[in-house]
Amino acid sequence: MSVRQYTARETRWVAEYVQLRFPKSFNDGKYMFQVPLGPLSEGFSARMAPRVDAVVLGEGYTVLVEGDIEKPMSALGDLIHYRDLFHSTKRFSDRHKYKLDGILLIPEVDSNVILQAEKQGVMVETFKPEWLQEYMIQRRGRQRLE
Repeated sequence: MSVRQYTARETRWVAEYVQLRFPKSFNDGKYMFQVPLGPLSEGFSARMAPRVDAVVLGEGYTVLVEGDIEKPMSALGDLIHYRDLFHSTKRFSDRHKYKLDGILLIPEVDSNVILQAEKQGVMVETFKPEWLQEYMIQRRGRQRLE
């Protein structure tokens, strides 16, 4: 049995997306990655709190970004939950008055996911840089062999 090396692909993917989609917020440092949300998001218990992939702090709006390369429907459920948790996160109490959007990041169009996201008021965006395309091709090849 071979041991596969862990690579933070989703973290890299979300970071590249945020940089391209929100250049002003990115350049101004108004973004955060792997952000704990909810009442447990402070102090020691923050280690146990759910974490959204990215928070973008715009002028008069906030965006939560959640992405999943392989299980986008699961990420949609997480994002809906994170939207609710955002309003109980003390660190963002000054932003609760602003518009809160959720973006589900997926690598490929999935009509079932898009339909469910629309029903929940979540935007869906696809983003597949070349390195991710290569990874997905390799992964699909491995899955066929298993």
